[in-house]
Amino acid sequence: MIKSVLIHCSLILMFGLFSCGDGDSPDPIPSGKYESGVFVINQGKFGDGTGTISYYDRNSTVSQNIYQTENMGLVLGNIAQSMHVADKTAYIAINNAAKIEVVNADDFTKIATIEDTPQVRYMTSSEDNKTLYASSWGADGVSGILFEIDVESNEIISQTAIGGGLENMVIDGTELYVTKSGGFGTDSLVIQYDLSRSVVEKEFVVGDNPVGIVKDNEDDIWVLCTGAFDFAEPANNTSGGLYKIEGEEAILQLELANGSSNLAIDQSGNTIYYLDFEGIKSVDLNTLETSLFAAGSFYALGFDPVQNVIYASDAKDFASNGDVIILDQEGNQLSGLAAGIIPGGFYFTK
Repeated sequence: MIKSVLIHCSLILMFGLFSCGDGDSPDPIPSGKYESGVFVINQGKFGDGTGTISYYDRNSTVSQNIYQTENMGLVLGNIAQSMHVADKTAYIAINNAAKIEVVNADDFTKIATIEDTPQVRYMTSSEDNKTLYASSWGADGVSGILFEIDVESNEIISQTAIGGGLENMVIDGTELYVTKSGGFGTDSLVIQYDLSRSVVEKEFVVGDNPVGIVKDNEDDIWVLCTGAFDFAEPANNTSGGLYKIEGEEAILQLELANGSSNLAIDQSGNTIYYLDFEGIKSVDLNTLETSLFAAGSFYALGFDPVQNVIYASDAKDFASNGDVIILDQEGNQLSGLAAGIIPGGFYFTK
């Protein structure tokens, strides 16, 4: 029996703490202290805490608070939302502090701080690792800004106001697909952004609050929508959904429970995983057969393509240190590890 705490999805959305599958794709980190392992991005207490990073070497050792340890006690700030590595440099999005901390991926020592990225959410990089893209809700929580950052100089080179509270992203060739969740509001679009011209090329209509996006082994784009929450009148809540972008439109493949989140894909590109009120669900993308993979209530989800295992976090009471469990592809728990306060995401290195 997997012990976990029940999470109220509306509270998560209100505080902007969704952690939907970002950082599941492996990228190389140079040989060194943190060369081959798993980073756990701990958000920290909302409002007055600091985010932290835990590092697991995939063997037996877990190192806590590695940013503070490697930087003479410096703290990341509130809230550590996500992490991405590009060109031997690690970027950590700090949501409430409106900044991205830049560290050497080899030893995690600080390089720079990229300021003025209000409510920054998730990041990805171009195939040549020269440009970092960061999504943001904007200062008002609904405007939505896409930042383009030069990896060599760590300077913002452009910012495009797209609106709608931008979330997770995936690159397909010269196109960047960005989920547009609405931020503190509601939206229902996926943006196709042309990287060569830095312009929005298309908009795909999906369900309410798209938050997760992945690319399968056929390079098809899949989008997870969490559905809308009406705090005043729950009867107005809408269902979540799994969409597939086909040609000029996005087609609903599966209706999901309201509050579904955290989309991840396995190493084969044939199976996706997500969270809902029952636990971890798996979907065979060839047949759309869906099953309950692991029962319980979890906060974050990720797939490690190196060991082909699933990571899931328990945020407990959102004020004390959380836990992470590791499961094989049959749903059996292999091990567990300690994390920081609100473990909200994972980054897997080769």
